[in-house]
Amino acid sequence: MKHKFLLLCFALLSLTIITVSCSNDDDIDNVVNQSSILTITFKSTNDIKEYKELNLEILEINTGTVINEKIESQSVFSKEL
Repeated sequence: MKHKFLLLCFALLSLTIITVSCSNDDDIDNVVNQSSILTITFKSTNDIKEYKELNLEILEINTGTVINEKIESQSVFSKEL
């Protein structure tokens, strides 16, 4: 009986610690937005000598935002996201 009681107390203590520690880091009021710069360099194989236009589609995973860009005769492209 004493062994079952101690096991039950340990289980409840573990559940309490897990619940408190997991809910403590979900501070939704303190959201930090960070900007980043995406830089893409285009290189071709021997078959492609030049290009006139590239259509680039960028999907932000967190927000689901789709950004479409048209790139004309540039080998390096940078975009602040």
